[in-house]
Amino acid sequence: MSLKKGTEKSTSGDGVLDGSTLILDYLRKQKYASTISPIFGLFPRRRQAIDISANLHNKVTKTYTAKALKELCHNKKVAGKTSGKQTVYHALQEVPDEAIPEAVAAVDKEMELLLQQLTRLKGDQKKVQTESVVFCAKPLLSELHDDINHLAQERETILARLSQNVERGFRHISKEEKSDIHQDWKSWRRHVSLRSRICRDLWQKCSEVMPGNMSRTELWESLGLEGDPLD
Repeated sequence: MSLKKGTEKSTSGDGVLDGSTLILDYLRKQKYASTISPIFGLFPRRRQAIDISANLHNKVTKTYTAKALKELCHNKKVAGKTSGKQTVYHALQEVPDEAIPEAVAAVDKEMELLLQQLTRLKGDQKKVQTESVVFCAKPLLSELHDDINHLAQERETILARLSQNVERGFRHISKEEKSDIHQDWKSWRRHVSLRSRICRDLWQKCSEVMPGNMSRTELWESLGLEGDPLD
């Protein structure tokens, strides 16, 4: 495997670079995407072999680039992700070991602050919900005005009807008269109940000895009774 003819070597201040080194340096120098990790920082953009070859101005061929990328990925110098028939690569980000504890401590501190904030917000939410329930239980001023207007209209209607009754000669009934009327009503109700029970008993006996070719309805009508037969 070699670099594209005519551009087999690329020089830098450190000497000659082969194709794999050239590709790896290119991936490491790529601009970072906007996704941020609290520990590892920014994630680099992923590139395909054809993009890398083109962006390196064809210093390496697409075929060589694809093969070199697979080898770099196997050596865990770059990471690749396959989707369908396409594979994209990016350089692995090296994080100093001494930076990890500080980053973890910062994340833990931020999580603690967020948990405290969450607890405070939950308390505020509960308080607001309680106040909302109390507020909703109270009638609105507009509703009170509507109720007052409605009661005023009812009062005017009652007064008008009372005035008409007085003009027609209706008189006020005393408590004694009301009591007597109530007693009379109770007496008549007892009579009605007793007569109703007697009628049911008689009808039951009549329906038991009813001719075989006659229905209950026909017997009821033959007796001159109105309405539906008693059950």
